[in-house]
Parts: sequence; C-alpha cells; structure tokens
Amino acid sequence: MGVRGSKPPVSPCSERPARGLVAHGAGGAPAAVTGNKFPKRLRVRTNKEFRQAYEQDCAAHGRWMVVFRREGAGAGFRLGVVASRKVGGSPERARAKRRLREAYRLNRRLFEAEQGDVIVVARRGAVKASWPKLVAEFVQLARKAGFRAAGEAGGADGGQGVGAGVAGGAE
Repeated sequence: MGVRGSKPPVSPCSERPARGLVAHGAGGAPAAVTGNKFPKRLRVRTNKEFRQAYEQDCAAHGRWMVVFRREGAGAGFRLGVVASRKVGGSPERARAKRRLREAYRLNRRLFEAEQGDVIVVARRGAVKASWPKLVAEFVQLARKAGFRAAGEAGGADGGQGVGAGVAGGAE
C-alpha cells in the first residue's frame, strides 16, 4: 500500500459527472449555459480580438473596470475578461474575473448578438468593491459603451440592471 506508483492509472473517461458544462437539449444540441463556466464559443479568446476591441475606441471607463465593445467580423454576444497583475496576485485576479463574469451573466439581457463582443478589463478595486456597486457600475458602463437591451429606448430601468440589487451575490 505504501509503495510509490502502486495505484492503477485513472482513466480520463472516468464515470465522474462533468461539472459546469453546457447542458444538452433535444437532439444533442447545446442548450442554455449552466454552471460557472462559459463555453469557448461564448468567449473572446484570441489576442487579435482583444487588440481590435482596444483599437476601436468604443470604451467606457469606471472606477473598478473598463468596458469595451468590439464590432466587426466574428463579433457577437461573446465575453472577454482581463485582469492584469496591477489588480493583484493570481487569487485576486481570478476573483476579479469571476465577479465580472457574474455581473455579465446577471445582466446578459443588455447584450444582443448584433451589438458585438463585450470586453471587460478589471481595475484594482474590483476585488474589494461592494457587489451591488460593482454590478451597478457594470450596467452603467455597458450602456455608456453603447449596449442596449432589446426594445430599449434609453434606460427603462433607470440604469439599475437585473442584478444591481442583489446583496451578497457572487462573493
């Protein structure tokens, strides 16, 4: 029992259920996003796409984040989240990105497919900001960057968003 390497190798196809993956609907087609992860098709992934967003100069700057809108080829209803080392160490950067992804998830109705990709760059205070204030700023900056909900004429909810009043949300 105490001998190194005596355990049999674990198969990558073990019978453990996958966590945080896309649920499949009828006919095996992907259904709504479930769990904590976004599938690759809903993420901005390449350096080129991030650079395009920065160069398009369609941004809104806030205290805890900067929201960019990327338009053009391949853009549509995808999210990219960035946190540099200025935000903090690896745990702080990961937490900042999780919080910003959750703010996006709660307010996904603001982002129609035709409006382009959403790039969110975390700033230093994103980790320590109160949840309601962080979400409210996200909604405000998304509107300022030009994102509008379907059929919205200019802010029917007063800039509060779906998750702005959620206390204790994804902390």
